[in-house]
Amino acid sequence: MRAALAILLSTAALTIAGGAGGCVTEVVPVRSAGDGPANGPMNTRVPVGTTLTPSGATSTTRVAAAIKPLGEVPYDGLTLPLVTPDGRWIVTQVGSLPPWESVLAESGAVPVPSNAIVAFEIVDGALRTAPWAVPSAETPSPTVGLLLGRSAENGWALVERPNEDGSRWLGRLDLATGEVEWLVQGEAVNAQALLLRDGTLIYTRRAVGEPASKLIIQAALPFDALGTSAPAPAAQLRSIQRDGWRFCQPVTTPDQSIVALLAISAQEAELLAYSTTQLDAAGLPLLVGRQSLGQMSAAAAYQSVAPVETCPPAIDSELKSTILMVNADRRRLAMWDPIRATMNLLPVNVMAATRVHSPIASGLVMASSKGLDFWSGLGLPARLLAGSYLPRSYGSPEGSQLLILSPQTESAAPTLRVLAVEMVAPTP
Repeated sequence: MRAALAILLSTAALTIAGGAGGCVTEVVPVRSAGDGPANGPMNTRVPVGTTLTPSGATSTTRVAAAIKPLGEVPYDGLTLPLVTPDGRWIVTQVGSLPPWESVLAESGAVPVPSNAIVAFEIVDGALRTAPWAVPSAETPSPTVGLLLGRSAENGWALVERPNEDGSRWLGRLDLATGEVEWLVQGEAVNAQALLLRDGTLIYTRRAVGEPASKLIIQAALPFDALGTSAPAPAAQLRSIQRDGWRFCQPVTTPDQSIVALLAISAQEAELLAYSTTQLDAAGLPLLVGRQSLGQMSAAAAYQSVAPVETCPPAIDSELKSTILMVNADRRRLAMWDPIRATMNLLPVNVMAATRVHSPIASGLVMASSKGLDFWSGLGLPARLLAGSYLPRSYGSPEGSQLLILSPQTESAAPTLRVLAVEMVAPTP
């Protein structure tokens, strides 16, 4: 399958059940996982929120969309592109499909020489390939063999490098020059990283050949006089782990105050949420939310976050401390509020979503197989476009903007059409 949404839908199909349904969210209570240790003794109980009653309103949110095509970008048919928060860059992974061992950072992952990273800058309303990303016989791409990471900031994107010895490094790719600064090296398997706006680096780590992994939260990277990151002192590294458990697929809230992740054992799985700003009595990130799940594989964990932005841009709205991911119990995309302990299920057909906030529209842009909808949280969603799209937001916390990616099924190679969407007040 070569189209972005075909890949997205096929990936999500293993965890999201299709079918007809209403256009309001269903709120389900979060089930506590009890008092078992998440990283030693648990020092906080998960707050129990009030189950909300779905709205019975039948009015439709009023908003319109102005569409501007920007161009097309190639990708590998699986790895969804990253968009920088300022909307200036789109970063894709091209080449052959990486093996699942590489995608999931499992044992057996090897370098894939046919893979490379390509960056496209939006200039004067059109896409322009970064000069370093246009290889030649004399000058191959500096990103050959790298995998696209899970977050981007203005001017850079994270990349990962599987090595022949089984280890895996984490780097920051300068989108203007193609140079890679290696943030984490060594003999371990370091993967699934997020780099927050304040410089905090969050990633998973395991020993080569060992299935269990832990979560690493590395405090803001210090910088030397040349502006490059210096090695982090040991005191800046905090790890969260359990014997025999695999910690994987971290995602953050838009305000980056919380990081959520999946913890998997042979018998069960849990959804955990940790504060990025508060520590517990043991000096570890404070556990602020927890939900017990059934059995889950590493592939299912990957599919739980595949449709969403794992490090979403900042927004100044009530959605700033929520987590978007697939609810494994209900097999539907959901919005989790760890503090209020509620899990809001989105409409049944929704496969992907992004949060937006502006004077014109504040709420969710949701993608289904039928089209792209905007929903303010009240009444019924408003249809923006018919067809299959993947929405990605960018902009300032007070003024979100939107890019959408549309599959080009007639292309010989996997290709996405990029469109800028401006949400405007409808004409009376």
